[in-house]
Formats: sequence, structure tokens, C-alpha cells
Amino acid sequence: MRVMDIVFAQECIFVREAKGEKWRRTLLPKLLLGSLKAQIDLALALHPQDLSEGFGEVYLTYALAKKYPKAPGKLILDFMHTQT
Repeated sequence: MRVMDIVFAQECIFVREAKGEKWRRTLLPKLLLGSLKAQIDLALALHPQDLSEGFGEVYLTYALAKKYPKAPGKLILDFMHTQT
């Protein structure tokens, strides 16, 4: 799940390329709001360190990478880190 897939204001998440390769919007349970916000805060803290170590960039198609050369390192496109 990417950070940009979570919409707290609307309490929903977007599922990309679901069945039929369509995007779907589904409800985000109120019970998870606090945990997801904490996870995003963790991602915000880890992201600069990941970038400095050569990680933290996401794959973009050639056309998008050319149009938005700085986009791969943006946190909003990054996948959520998981706590281990």
C-alpha cells in the first residue's frame, strides 16, 4: 500500500489494479486510523535515512519517470514500511 492510497479525510483507501485491473475505493475502519497515522509517521522518519542509503525510491514507468524526474523519491509514492 502506498502512502497516497490512504485518504484520512474521507476514511477510505484506494486499491490499485484490483479485479479487472480497475481501481477500487473501500472504507477505512475508524479502528485503524490511529495505527495508520502512526505508521505514516514512522515512514516519514525513515524515508530520509532510506534515501541517504540508496533506498526509498519507487519504480515508475519510463514516461512518468521522464515527466517527473524527482517523483521516485517522494514519500507519497513510497510503499508503507512494515514494523518487524
